[in-house]
Amino acid sequence: MKKKDNENPVVVVDNREKRRIRARKRARKRKIVTALAIIAALLAGYAAGRYQYLVKEAFAGEKVAAKDQNTDVVQDTSAVEQVQEPQTESAELSGYDPAYEPAELVDYGVEVQTPVDYSLYEALKVIRSREDVDERYSKILEDPSIYPQKMLINLANNPEELDFVYNYPQDSSDNSHAVLSAEELTGKCPLFLQWDRRWGYLAYGYEDEKEDGENVDSNIAISGCGPTALAMVIVGLTGDTSVTPATVADYAMNNGHYMNGTGTAWSLMLEGAEAFGLTSERSGINPTTMKKELDKGAFLIFSMQQGDFTTGGHFIVVYGYDENGFYINDPNCVARSHVQWTYDQLAGQIKGVWSLKKGA
Repeated sequence: MKKKDNENPVVVVDNREKRRIRARKRARKRKIVTALAIIAALLAGYAAGRYQYLVKEAFAGEKVAAKDQNTDVVQDTSAVEQVQEPQTESAELSGYDPAYEPAELVDYGVEVQTPVDYSLYEALKVIRSREDVDERYSKILEDPSIYPQKMLINLANNPEELDFVYNYPQDSSDNSHAVLSAEELTGKCPLFLQWDRRWGYLAYGYEDEKEDGENVDSNIAISGCGPTALAMVIVGLTGDTSVTPATVADYAMNNGHYMNGTGTAWSLMLEGAEAFGLTSERSGINPTTMKKELDKGAFLIFSMQQGDFTTGGHFIVVYGYDENGFYINDPNCVARSHVQWTYDQLAGQIKGVWSLKKGA
């Protein structure tokens, strides 16, 4: 059968038109993808630069005034001068690695101030004011962006953390060398510090603040006051030297006792304590009850709100008392742990109390 003269040209035209339509669609898609890529790159650049901007802003203007012009900074500066390198007996222990030397368990003589809720900008200015005191502050300020913001703020509040923060970029997070020293085991209740280099760098939850819109991995030094406090009580009451803040932090993370955006759940002080062979119960917030529990051989864990110990939530250990006040261990500060505290000083800051004893 003979085809019509105009049949093939129409088909050819239709096919060409379809190809042109497909080509235009592909071109539009490429433009959209390119535009999205450019937007993503701009956002990434902004995120990367935001932190550096804060750092530069902190250093804008003149250097912090000399001590006769700024009393607050002077107090911090003079305190840092007395920080000493830790000396311990733990080198005698089998398998001890000097790189994981425990924090010194004596009073540094540092005048630790009441914690201040610094912004990053303010914290960096405080750190800068100490550059002439110790060259490690200058090293930290060479690239502050490699440190978690909360860690820098903690350093501004507590000069005792200088060595820990300084070693953050290069120190290992491996806790295989977390050996307790002989010195730590001689007292009634050992003082463990959450920023101890043996475990302080280990991951523990997420920081409740966000950097550049993303959750920030936290560590025991920043968020681990709860596990550190409970570890002190476990070792003090049971003598089990295999338990460290790292051990308890790992248990808390794996058993639902860490709440993202909040921190350690109070359940750790009950269920967690029992998992490590203790009995635990809530106790009344009054001096008579507290002293009765201590007289029975119990240790107390206090949950604290903003005040002398923290700008947020915090846990401390109370292990004794006399006519001058309570003996406490603050997992974040040596100086505060070597001062007795009266009930009146503590009462307004206490949110909860647990009484812990060695299990039967």
